[in-house]
Amino acid sequence: DWMNDMVDRSRSIPNLIVTKTDIGDSFLKEQGDGGYDMVAMKVTGEGVAAAGRTTEKGILFLMTGIHARELAPPELVSRWIEDMIDGYGIDAEKTAVLDHTEIYAVLQSNPDGRKVLEGDLNTFRRKSLNPSGGSCSSSALGVDLNRNFPFRWGLNSGSSSNKCSGTYRGQSAGSEPEVQAIINFCEAIFPNEQRKPNPEQQTQEAYGEDAKGIFFDIHSYGEIIIYPWGHEEKETGD
Repeated sequence: DWMNDMVDRSRSIPNLIVTKTDIGDSFLKEQGDGGYDMVAMKVTGEGVAAAGRTTEKGILFLMTGIHARELAPPELVSRWIEDMIDGYGIDAEKTAVLDHTEIYAVLQSNPDGRKVLEGDLNTFRRKSLNPSGGSCSSSALGVDLNRNFPFRWGLNSGSSSNKCSGTYRGQSAGSEPEVQAIINFCEAIFPNEQRKPNPEQQTQEAYGEDAKGIFFDIHSYGEIIIYPWGHEEKETGD
């Protein structure tokens, strides 16, 4: 597949590191009913180290495809990553970015839903394939994985407890295996020391100038950029 092609291509490019990691299972795979691995890709350069210098790399995490019907973001980000790979060691700006940054991407955050949609675009599927005990139509069942993350989980403004709703948030915070895989992976790549002990109660406290890392969840509808906080009309302490 494309990721394997990128890993293979990187082997012939000096100082370029491209890897892929199995970070967990989709709902169907966890149930033993087909499904897919959740896969994260890493792209970075080691040109600075090869030159005998050091750098503290920034972290960029990109998540796409969490809503199955939003077809463009996985393609957009994969093409951008491929362009960065092809430009490494040739284009000065791309080389510098990769030498000073670790880029991580989960391109298919809802692989079960994506596969169903590819088989029938008319389903307009948005959610995962976890029925969660609901009695919905086949196109309406599932969990909106984007509403399942633990931070401020359960808000009725922007998510729903109705299992047939397009914004159904799941039975509990972080209950879905796809979401848990992303959470665990991000906890592994972002510095532990910059986390707050009780983030829901510390939303107005600044993180400080030494905090590093950017998390982008890229969608294909709305033509907007949402930055913290999205659940209330307040900016962060930063």
